[in-house]
Amino acid sequence: MAGVKRVDLEIDYHGYTVREMLADLEAQCTRTQWSSARRVRLIHGTGEALWHELRSWCTRRRLAWAPEPHNTGCTLVYPASRSEPHAAAPRPRRCPARRTAAAPLPEAPAPAPSPANAELMEMEMAKLGGLDHGQVRRLKGAD
Repeated sequence: MAGVKRVDLEIDYHGYTVREMLADLEAQCTRTQWSSARRVRLIHGTGEALWHELRSWCTRRRLAWAPEPHNTGCTLVYPASRSEPHAAAPRPRRCPARRTAAAPLPEAPAPAPSPANAELMEMEMAKLGGLDHGQVRRLKGAD
């Protein structure tokens, strides 16, 4: 497919709660495969909880991220471009600096549900219909 760039690692978080996803992200980010990856595709779907918590986690960890173009259910993370302070003294520059600091990426709007998922959404809403707001948030892992 034209325009699709290679990813070094892909992790699918469909069916995970927020807590499960965050715990797995913490475990993944300590692995060599993650830290040496230039681009990681994290698949979270278009629900309301996972994408927001995933992107907040990336921001807290100072990881560059961007929504995958044409796929609102995925976020691309760039672990190799992490900006962490180093203990060693900085090396002298060999040429004058011409780059400016990159502006932080704006938070993407919530992905819109696909019309193809309307029936599934109706079934989920019917299951949740008898629960109060607090019970729904706990069930979905938002609390």
